[in-house]
Amino acid sequence: MIHFSNPIIFLLIPPVILLFFLLRRLRKYHAISVSNISIIKKSAKKTGFTKIALLSLNIAVILLLVLIAARPQGLGGIKEEKFTGMDMVIAMDISGSMRAEDFNPNRIEAAKRITLNFIDRMKGNRIGLVLFAGRSFTQSPLTVDYNVLTEFINRIDLRMIDISGTAIGDAIVTSANRFFDDKVRSRVIVLLTDGENNGGAIDPLTSAAVAKYRGIKVYTIGIGSPEGAPIPVYSESGKVIGTILAKIDEPLLTDIADITGGRYISASDEKGLISAFGQIADMEKDNIKMDKHVIYKDYYPHAAVAVAFIFTLSFLYERLRRRTASLLVWRNQIYKWILSGVFILVLLFIAIGPDRKNNEGKGDGLDIVIAMDTSLSMQTEDIAPNRGVYANNLAREIITALPAKRVGIVLFSDYGYILCPLTYDRDAALTLLSNRTRESGKGTNISDAIMTSALLFTDKDHKKVILLLTDGEDTRGVKAEKIGEILQDNNIRLFTIGIGRKEGGLIPIRTGEKMEFKKDIAGEYVHSRLDEGLLMEIAKAGKGEYISMGNNPVEIIKAVVEGQGAGVRDWKGGASQYLSFVALMLFMVIIIL
Repeated sequence: MIHFSNPIIFLLIPPVILLFFLLRRLRKYHAISVSNISIIKKSAKKTGFTKIALLSLNIAVILLLVLIAARPQGLGGIKEEKFTGMDMVIAMDISGSMRAEDFNPNRIEAAKRITLNFIDRMKGNRIGLVLFAGRSFTQSPLTVDYNVLTEFINRIDLRMIDISGTAIGDAIVTSANRFFDDKVRSRVIVLLTDGENNGGAIDPLTSAAVAKYRGIKVYTIGIGSPEGAPIPVYSESGKVIGTILAKIDEPLLTDIADITGGRYISASDEKGLISAFGQIADMEKDNIKMDKHVIYKDYYPHAAVAVAFIFTLSFLYERLRRRTASLLVWRNQIYKWILSGVFILVLLFIAIGPDRKNNEGKGDGLDIVIAMDTSLSMQTEDIAPNRGVYANNLAREIITALPAKRVGIVLFSDYGYILCPLTYDRDAALTLLSNRTRESGKGTNISDAIMTSALLFTDKDHKKVILLLTDGEDTRGVKAEKIGEILQDNNIRLFTIGIGRKEGGLIPIRTGEKMEFKKDIAGEYVHSRLDEGLLMEIAKAGKGEYISMGNNPVEIIKAVVEGQGAGVRDWKGGASQYLSFVALMLFMVIIIL
């Protein structure tokens, strides 16, 4: 069965045919003066068949061009994809006991490796990641961007939480808070731990009751043997100075699972851990469904071949018919056909060129990394409520205004920190931005922020842009020329956005309820001002632009897209259809004339 991707273009047929006959009729009343009419007489001796043939060729070309622009498609096949109605949060213990080497090479590395295999098996779900030791925090919100989730798991380190202990109750509540209020999807927490609950502010059984009330099942996995395993204790120099014994509280983990309708699974070794994840996948497989997608095959190349054949036939016929014409007439005829051919190519490019939709991992995508200053000077209140809050809100608006593009987030003060790798999941990026816990740093290292941002770009086929949100008060001596060379070598463009005002303000420092202002070594108050000159210099070196704070996020996005050129739109709709109309009408007028 054939259908058309742009059927609205068929509305062009009546006006184009009408224009065609109107112009043919007007040509009959044109007259020219010639010195010798013998050529005219010879060329005028046409049979009725010749007239009909030429008219038919012209009309066929018009109809075929309209057909091409309408983009005929047929059924090319049906693709089945697996998806589920399940949201899952994996809560992983990263306390010091996970250093135990009864797994290869140790518990935490084995857990990371096997968790990645489990995620690959559970694709089709929204999956999040919570880490916990003496406290808990969200490493990744619920997302279907498994590349960014893999990146988060690979970055897990036992030093990410500086509070020792195992806060199982806090981990369950943090995980439960990651779920959306979606009653259609089932919700599951997978809790991996190797110890007893000895930290946090929430009782594990209380948190289990909360999870049950919200309709969340908790599967608990005990890593290690019930008898416990020796955990190495390291000195500051990295040497092992002793061992401690950590045991699993199996009764507690069993109670948590029973309360919520889940299950406790013991994993005393690596095979046991693989088996535990496999059992969870099997128990939740009833949520798996199959979704069918129709794959369409384009037939416009067939019509394009027909157009080329008819044009060639018409061209040869005109050449034979005009073999007695003067050289001037012949040359003008060639010019007409060359011009017509150019417009055919323009039409084909605009109307039926390959889709430039920014598909995940394919095509001409636009990757944008937002590098946001979190240094102490961003607490200055020369804009309401202060620079930091303004920059955070602006970053959220920019992320929201970037549909179908990958976005990453880097925070920086005295060094750059990757908050979110490049992801198509804007909700995940927004959640991480809302839940960020990094405190304001004392310095501002713009060079490290840009270099850290550049590390996120891995796809050579995508266009790459860094948006730098800062007040420009660099304390490490940024070298614009060196940065420019590195960015140009990697085809990265840099846009700087000034946060703050030129007149500036004092930097507040809050200690509890007491507020003071920052002073220098001499005891004088430090006055922080927006350094537009530096930001302009950096943007120029990065082949980008400096964007003042007065511009809204829509204008910022427009500047980025225009700077990067075409190839980031969905060419199947919107302005592309109007371009098709204009190109087709323009071509018809030229060829008819």
